[in-house]
Amino acid sequence: MKNKKIAITGGICSGKTTVCIMIEGLGYSVFYSDYHATYAANNNVDLKSELITEFGTDAYLPDGTYNRKYMSLVFKDKDKLNIVNGIFTKYIQKAFEHFCYLHEDEDIIFNESALIFEHNKQDNFDAVICIYADKDIVEQRLKSRNGFTAEQIKDRLSSQMDVELKKSKSDYTIDNSYIVDLEELKNIINKCL
Repeated sequence: MKNKKIAITGGICSGKTTVCIMIEGLGYSVFYSDYHATYAANNNVDLKSELITEFGTDAYLPDGTYNRKYMSLVFKDKDKLNIVNGIFTKYIQKAFEHFCYLHEDEDIIFNESALIFEHNKQDNFDAVICIYADKDIVEQRLKSRNGFTAEQIKDRLSSQMDVELKKSKSDYTIDNSYIVDLEELKNIINKCL
């Protein structure tokens, strides 16, 4: 049986994870791209080698873990950001293929990724759901959750595709500015089935 694959996308601090936890609560399996990217960065020898070749040994801390702080500098340079995303994409794709194999008996599975449209992956899915929140709320979340400065917030937001464009390209949208309506989420999932 071929399962349906639904992408959950949206910008940073839009609440993708919150919605995905709700989806898991409804009994569905969710692939978290950020988690798999972090896991690969810390455990995949080939990925480590590619990052060190491209960005030097500072890409990793002395204990061998991925240096998020150093690598966050890529958000100031679109070319470097594209290089990093290009390196990670193939490893995340391989992990997702394995996830699909492990969950092949399920009717529907979800893939949480901020970069569905940026990597032109939308055609790999039966539907795309865009999670979004008001810009002021996103900025508040970045400040409180990540401790970002105004400049860091600006860098992160300017490195992403405009949320209105993401919404227009998606099959469904969910406003996560405050509290997601569980019934609305269930209705969207039912439409995807």
